Amino acid sequence: YDAACLGDGYPPTARLAAIARPTLVVTGRVAPGESHTPGLPPDFFDRAADAIAASIPGAERRVLAGQGHVADPQVLARVLARFF
Repeated sequence: YDAACLGDGYPPTARLAAIARPTLVVTGRVAPGESHTPGLPPDFFDRAADAIAASIPGAERRVLAGQGHVADPQVLARVLARFF
């Protein structure tokens, strides 16, 4: 699904630029040397999220330190509560 959405692997910045709603872009950040997904560079998701946030007018970018692909619900809830 992700590959079909990304096509060439880059976020569709022109489409993202048309988003006119408040947007929160969140990723986790695991310990140095670890990866969210084996086979991908450790900063893969950070770079993608940064590009997405930069493309959406007024988007907020947050990083959940110490959280991997499945974030602790309480950690995520605090970030979502502040955003909403």
